[in-house]
Amino acid sequence: MRDPDTNTSQPTNDAFLRKAANHAEALSNLIYLICEEAEHPAKVRHYAGPSEQSLQGLTQLLLEQRHPQ
Repeated sequence: MRDPDTNTSQPTNDAFLRKAANHAEALSNLIYLICEEAEHPAKVRHYAGPSEQSLQGLTQLLLEQRHPQ
């Protein structure tokens, strides 16, 4: 099924939204952990790595959506 507003197929849009939501949820969880462990710099640094990876994944996903290959 085509979405006339975005000119993309519905399954592709659903997959994009699912992936974006997963990245957003991961970032939300990691930010929560960072806030909870603010008094422990080593733990904050530990959570910062996956946070950066998730943000990079979300950024890549958004770029791919903007400029499909």
